[in-house]
Amino acid sequence: AVVYHADKGEEGGGFDIAVKVFKRIKEFRGRGQYVDGDPRYSSSFKNIGSREQLELWAEKEYRNLVRANRAGVPVPTPIMHEENIVFMRFLGSDGWPAPQLRELHLRPGSKRWTTLYLQVIEAMKWCVFLVMLGVHVFCPLLSFYAFAVYTKRVVSFMET
Repeated sequence: AVVYHADKGEEGGGFDIAVKVFKRIKEFRGRGQYVDGDPRYSSSFKNIGSREQLELWAEKEYRNLVRANRAGVPVPTPIMHEENIVFMRFLGSDGWPAPQLRELHLRPGSKRWTTLYLQVIEAMKWCVFLVMLGVHVFCPLLSFYAFAVYTKRVVSFMET
């Protein structure tokens, strides 16, 4: 997927928008296994066309972001989805995205490092809790790429 920035508008509630466009399903070949076991979707993922797969994947990501957001998992606030596009609150300022953990220069053991580390652990606990409840989410990998820091809080870029 490719993520674009859009200036605030009516649908954004006064906030800038992140526009996530899913372009090719081939980027992640095992995607079907995350959809086929989900009772919210009746058709088999592999039996539909590639365009329909993109649209289904965007819908699933949007619905999981809504569920995670309502449960208190630190994820970007979802706004809506349309076809192969998910719209969510943009995390950043003046058009610049919030930095990923990998972009921060943190000294292991420092106060900021410890605070962010504990926030990542808490986000992962929420994901595990949702999975135990039967919510079909694909939790982020423990990677510096999977988390950003926005307003001094860790935010997960959870996938569906």
